[in-house]
Amino acid sequence: MYLQSQQRIEGTIFVLNDDERLRERLVHLFHSAGLPTAPFCCTETFLAAPFPEVPHCIILDVRINGKSGLALQQRLNTSSSCAACVFLSKVADVRTSVSAMKAGAVDFLTTPFRDQDLVDAVYEGLSHSSARWSSKHHARELQKGLGQLTPRELEVMQLVVRGLLNKQVAGRSWHHRDQLKPSPNWS
Repeated sequence: MYLQSQQRIEGTIFVLNDDERLRERLVHLFHSAGLPTAPFCCTETFLAAPFPEVPHCIILDVRINGKSGLALQQRLNTSSSCAACVFLSKVADVRTSVSAMKAGAVDFLTTPFRDQDLVDAVYEGLSHSSARWSSKHHARELQKGLGQLTPRELEVMQLVVRGLLNKQVAGRSWHHRDQLKPSPNWS
């Protein structure tokens, strides 16, 4: 079994490659590492598939059935995807690999490759994807919480976020004092 570290990272691996034998080999490799894997032979079927709400890493070739893997990477970067990309290519030049890395690829490997190198790159990709996914999930939860605040609570929160002390917030809120209605229990 392949493991990069003692801590196991959960996620899904997408394999995009038009070479059927290589796709099957990669699926077997990742299954032996205990990672759920979904193979795709072209970008169209991949893009039509639903993305899981879990961290995921995409293994993709520079050219997939005549389409550019770099263009797909760019498309994923501009979407709300949390995917990490690892390029695996039979032929690669320095310019292509540098472009992929500058666009955020976790790694760029050429075939033949060592299985462990690819598995390590995938675990690193899952780690990056997991961090992005957690950040995105946390931001969604914050938005949800903000939506539940009353206008008054939102006003107070904005003053606190600006760095005002409790006394200062209370002083700025003083104009709301006359809006309070006395409670029957007040003496």
